[in-house]
Amino acid sequence: MKLIGFLAIFSTIAVLVYQLHYEVEVCELCGWQRIFMFPIDIIVLVSLYYKTKTNHMIIEILSAFGIFFAGYHYYYHFRGWVLGEIVSLPCSVGGLLPACTDNNGILQFGFITIPFMALVVFITIL
Repeated sequence: MKLIGFLAIFSTIAVLVYQLHYEVEVCELCGWQRIFMFPIDIIVLVSLYYKTKTNHMIIEILSAFGIFFAGYHYYYHFRGWVLGEIVSLPCSVGGLLPACTDNNGILQFGFITIPFMALVVFITIL
């Protein structure tokens, strides 16, 4: 449970640093991934404080949904940024949030994007 807490808190801090310090805009799918990651922080902290071990199912469910959204998001990032294909997502039409494929995101080592990092963390938590 401590490892899960460390991973969740570290990823929360990292994503907020990317957003607030490096000014990477948050797209709709990144927002959904945050919806499933941020509660894991609170659940783990409460579980560690009260020394309960019954919250693992909630964490696993949140992580499974996070894997779905991160995998879907990374699939389109990989096609668009790594393979260079022209990709259109439903969130690319317009609205209040930036498009998932058009933002100036992070691309490390030629294939690691923020959704890939989220996917690795969600899989590790699960």
